[in-house]
Amino acid sequence: MEVPRKLGADVRRRAGLGAKLLLVGAALALGLLLVEVGLRIAGVPNLQCQFVSATFDGELFVEDPDRLWRLSPTCDKFAVNEVGLRGWWPEGPAPDGELRILCVGDSCTFGTGVLYEETYGVALAQTLSNSRLGVQARAVLLALPGYSTYQDLVLLEQYAGELKPDLVVLYCGAWNDYLPAWLRTDAEWGEVTKSGVLSRLAELGKRAIWSSRHRDPAQLVIDYKDGGAPPLLRVPLDEYQANLRSLIRVAAQAGAQPLVVLPAFPDATLDRFPTGGRYLEATRAVLREVGVPSVDATAVIKDFEQEQEIRDIDASDLSFTDWIHPSGIGHGLIARAISAELESIGWPARREDALGPLARPQLRCEVVDEAAQVTWSAVSGAEGYSIYFEELNSGKIGAVDCGARTSFAMPVPAGARFRFCVVAHRWGGRRPCSETVAVGR
Repeated sequence: MEVPRKLGADVRRRAGLGAKLLLVGAALALGLLLVEVGLRIAGVPNLQCQFVSATFDGELFVEDPDRLWRLSPTCDKFAVNEVGLRGWWPEGPAPDGELRILCVGDSCTFGTGVLYEETYGVALAQTLSNSRLGVQARAVLLALPGYSTYQDLVLLEQYAGELKPDLVVLYCGAWNDYLPAWLRTDAEWGEVTKSGVLSRLAELGKRAIWSSRHRDPAQLVIDYKDGGAPPLLRVPLDEYQANLRSLIRVAAQAGAQPLVVLPAFPDATLDRFPTGGRYLEATRAVLREVGVPSVDATAVIKDFEQEQEIRDIDASDLSFTDWIHPSGIGHGLIARAISAELESIGWPARREDALGPLARPQLRCEVVDEAAQVTWSAVSGAEGYSIYFEELNSGKIGAVDCGARTSFAMPVPAGARFRFCVVAHRWGGRRPCSETVAVGR
């Protein structure tokens, strides 16, 4: 069949146009490729990752190809170890007779606003070392300001096998996971940095498009704190739960006892950032699912504040340094709560104790100079005592850890009546309360 001359000419023109477009596209692609290759040959560095939680000015943080950032070796604000974290770093597994604790988390575990010795990890290790377990304990802080559960998981996977921990404390979900993300989630940034295939030209185009629609990283946080909805979260809720499950699994596979701390929140923080409450409930859901020991740090601090209230002490500003970070007192309360939770589950197994069961303290109380003076008998084998009290008129209750002391004093207002009892305890052993005594004015 003969093709009409006009139709044949149209086909040839279209084919020629297609070939030209293909040639132009290939030339453009080749040009872009040559520019990219030239940039790489010239040693022009990749564009830096951008986050709302970290800037890489060399004074505090530097980029890390796996964890996204680490402490700068030139940072003079903290004691920086060889892996870019804060404080002591061990050389391999713990020696015989030493418990190794890994504390995994963010700036709350890192200890923003407190001394290294005040962090809950170091305080917990000291508590265990001072008990009658017959061992020493040391803590490693696997945490940095701004770290999300994505970074925590990368960090724990890197070092759990090398450090062989006995206990892994996970303090996650306090803030960073539900912060606004810039351009990518943390997991997506991780894939980019691991692959090393980040075209500078393509990245510039992607960032230009994103910036035309959204604010810069700093402004995203400002808008978020003012109630604005973020376009993207650093770790979406389902990824957060998956990361938490993986953290627990990695800890258990390393032969450690996992323990989860539900973060401490001032009431005002959860009121202002309700997303934090959703991540907190997601943590509780994972705990119900996996059944590992846990400590509710918010409840621990609220109990402390209520105990002080009954003693006419305003403790509202004692437990936090700001909207999210526990103070030295807050860290101490968390450490004691972790210690009590470990004791309740019998971890670690106590060595054979020839002291036998603890006796009940013998309690005496009287009012002297408008104050209740409570004393009790020392109990053989006891490591410490806790006193519990109730204001009979109001029903308010409280408790105080007295350490090794065998006395306690508390003001008694006119017309008030209090009831007291004392518990003796040691690691792995606790007796019922002493007989109660009541006094009043």
